Amino acid sequence: MSVLDSLIDQNAWYSFLNYKEQRNLTKKEYEELKQYIDEKKYLPISSKIVAGDYSFSIPMKKKINKNASGQKRVVYSFSKEETIILKMIHYLLGEYDFLFAPNCYSFRQKIGPKQAFWKVVHTTLGYGYKVDIHNYFNSISVPKLLQMLKEKVDEKCYLFFEKLLEDKRVLYQGEILEEEKGVMAGTPISCFLSNLYLSELDWKMIDVCYARYADDILLFLPTKQELLKKVEEIRSTFKDLNLEINEKKEYFIDKGEPFEFLGFFYSSCGINLSPHSKQKMKAKIRRKARALRRWMLRKNVPSEKAMKALNNIFNYKFFYERPGKELNWSIWYFPVLTVSSGLKEIDSYFQQQLRYLKTGRYSKTDKSKVPYQLLKSTGYRSLVHEYYEFTKEKV
Repeated sequence: MSVLDSLIDQNAWYSFLNYKEQRNLTKKEYEELKQYIDEKKYLPISSKIVAGDYSFSIPMKKKINKNASGQKRVVYSFSKEETIILKMIHYLLGEYDFLFAPNCYSFRQKIGPKQAFWKVVHTTLGYGYKVDIHNYFNSISVPKLLQMLKEKVDEKCYLFFEKLLEDKRVLYQGEILEEEKGVMAGTPISCFLSNLYLSELDWKMIDVCYARYADDILLFLPTKQELLKKVEEIRSTFKDLNLEINEKKEYFIDKGEPFEFLGFFYSSCGINLSPHSKQKMKAKIRRKARALRRWMLRKNVPSEKAMKALNNIFNYKFFYERPGKELNWSIWYFPVLTVSSGLKEIDSYFQQQLRYLKTGRYSKTDKSKVPYQLLKSTGYRSLVHEYYEFTKEKV
């Protein structure tokens, strides 16, 4: 029996619903997914996949801003109906979680960034190495990956992936093109496939202080000699798999030196937001605030409405699951942080931008003209407050 056979099992879909509910689905999202399952709307596509005769639509290619520098990253997406099916397939592929070593923490149902960080910081740290891969998801070699899949998953599952991955067509700016697109970053199935591609490396590193989240790798060993030996293994594996190191993000860590990993900053003071994470979030807040200010003036909209819009946008990013996108801040950061000063810094900056929407300037006197209570009345939620509420619940 194939894991894909459960695509037509309504009980399996309800298990998926329960899993998604635990991942902070909004009430509306929960009700929509429940109705979709109750009415068995998954059957038209799922039945054909199980029978082996469904062909997915041509994925849409999009370039989105990677960070404040203006760099772009390529992501792909399928239709809404197909995306729901692919999310279910990713959930069902949890049956193959045994393929992955305990030091792989990305996109797994029971472990994540919290466990990755705790493994590292609770180990006697020595000399470290940090590296990630350039354009990892989209540069994965499909022939090499298919060979791995053939050896690891059931036949029906393999044939499904073979058909999906070997189709090189993409839809970009209204034109159908052909290109190498790896495992198609942004699609639900890319998570499982990207983990599988580097699973052999993970198992090689099982006896050392090593943690990997997607293409982000952190390694520590007691001596420089031991570290360099393992680094050569990593580099050799990348070469064999046709993967290119991102040289800007490759560096060595001296004994006792602070380091960044997965958006966190570890030092003797504890675990905080990394400088890059703070800078990236501030840039997003600033850009959106300026855009809303221009919209407000152009449309003669009351400032409180623009403030509510900014709060809605970032409350969604901070506290709710956003289908098809990265995890929100509360899920990603709150379980790991031990220091709240980074959250306080973001809070302060966000309040400044809210006051800018009201006054059109940045001034210390704005606090008296735009009191905190007004910010709250437009939907503002403090990250620091929410963080401490989260930690209380976990006690």
